[in-house]
Amino acid sequence: MKRPLGLTPILIICLLIIGAWLAIVGAVLPPYVRLVLQRATAGHMYVDRLTISPFLQVTLTGVRYTSNTPEAGVSVQRVVLTPGWISPGSKHLTIASLRVERPVVRAMRTGANTVIWPQLTWPTPLSESSRWRVHIESLQIIDGVAEWIDEAPSPAFHGALDHISFEAGGFRWPWQQSQLNFAIRGLITGHQGQAATAYCSGWADLGPRDFQITCQLEPLPLAAFDPYFHGPTELRVYTTTLKSTSQWSGSLNELTGRVQLELAHLSEGDLSVRGRTIADIKRLIASDDPRIRGEITVSGPADNPSQWSAEFLPGDPVVQQLIKRLLSRGVEMVKVPFLGGKLPVNIAPGSEAKMTDIEAASREVQEALELLTAPDIEPPPVEPVLPTEETVPPTEQGASAAEPPAPPAAEEPAPPAAETPTPSAEPTPPAEPEVAPALPAPPAEVQPPASSSPPPATR
Repeated sequence: MKRPLGLTPILIICLLIIGAWLAIVGAVLPPYVRLVLQRATAGHMYVDRLTISPFLQVTLTGVRYTSNTPEAGVSVQRVVLTPGWISPGSKHLTIASLRVERPVVRAMRTGANTVIWPQLTWPTPLSESSRWRVHIESLQIIDGVAEWIDEAPSPAFHGALDHISFEAGGFRWPWQQSQLNFAIRGLITGHQGQAATAYCSGWADLGPRDFQITCQLEPLPLAAFDPYFHGPTELRVYTTTLKSTSQWSGSLNELTGRVQLELAHLSEGDLSVRGRTIADIKRLIASDDPRIRGEITVSGPADNPSQWSAEFLPGDPVVQQLIKRLLSRGVEMVKVPFLGGKLPVNIAPGSEAKMTDIEAASREVQEALELLTAPDIEPPPVEPVLPTEETVPPTEQGASAAEPPAPPAAEEPAPPAAETPTPSAEPTPPAEPEVAPALPAPPAEVQPPASSSPPPATR
């Protein structure tokens, strides 16, 4: 009669199986996966280190393209891929999660107006021959950076979308009737560090190119784009900030967009052409909190921006008055620099109902994106933006020093109380007549302010 195997031999067998599995995972699979990546990218992707855990989680460290140059390139600090399940028979691979940490993308425009993009190679022969289908249940990009260096203006412009956080679900490849839900946020940084946070969320069906997206840009100092304001038309924006909300939708490649804009902190600023002042903001807007609003509607084929058409609508009475003046002088359209070309923007008169609708649309977008505004993107970089104004601290001190006399004035009528809150503004310019200043016929180049297409940040 045979004696049954004891516990020790069983443990030894299990350890041998586990050891063999670890040897395969640690020594055989990594070189194979590295070879597959090299074949898929035709040898253009380089990985410093590739590891595979016993549960088949793949980690790539130091990923970059060999075609990278100082002007343009793509690199990733780490990529972590967690597999779901694989079906060799149907050639279907499901990835539970794909996490991309610290990716950096850089592009550049030279002084000769040549744009240099990263050279990415992902040939199709491998995918076409294998016909594998890939489904990524969760795609994350953490703390990414997209840099843009533009040597065309003087001085050169160096901006970035920093601290990018992107989350998406339902990602399928190849693109076949797959709806992708996503949310993205990042810090738009411009000249000398001025910055503001931007948020977007929505969904896209990459097959028929259907999508719905809502976006918000927190107040960004226009000084962030200072290099673009110099030339024959000189624009000085001082402390002006730009805030924006937008709604984008598309169906069968037809794009429709509504962009609500708000310029604030207009305590000073002017537009001049060859040294001649065309518009003085202080005289245009007599208010304790000067700001102007408007909306740009965009339409055209989503894959061909050169065929887009746009229209500008005033969002408040001040802008409406300016639009009327432009129309009375025969200016019905201006061309705004956009993606290396010129976007024609028609000017249209507004109405009370339309202005109310513009404000409501902006509020609707802000409410829809409330969940994205709280997360961990801290606005510290925004704080250093406006300390350049040395006039603010003194006036604030003056305001605090003026508060003791407030009790006696408490019994006075409201006017004195209304004047004390205006410390940060310049010495109150005596109530300017409500008549807007004479505005010489602005040439078609008056629009450069709008050419500062990028967005806003606040203190």
